[in-house]
Amino acid sequence: MVENRLTDVESTIAFQEKTIGELSDVICRQQEEIDLLKAQVKNIIERMAHDEEEALPGEALPTLEPPPHY
Repeated sequence: MVENRLTDVESTIAFQEKTIGELSDVICRQQEEIDLLKAQVKNIIERMAHDEEEALPGEALPTLEPPPHY
């Protein structure tokens, strides 16, 4: 009886350790993706700011209007 309970506890701990390891891997991959997305957004913002600076006075910047069929 005691051996069965001990085996069950050991099994539960092993399962939890495996799950924690898998979750840790997922979090690491998500953080890498977040860092990449942040870098891409920063790059886009910098390009947009540069385009605004380069625009001639009175020149209209392109707008994001929906196509005429909307």
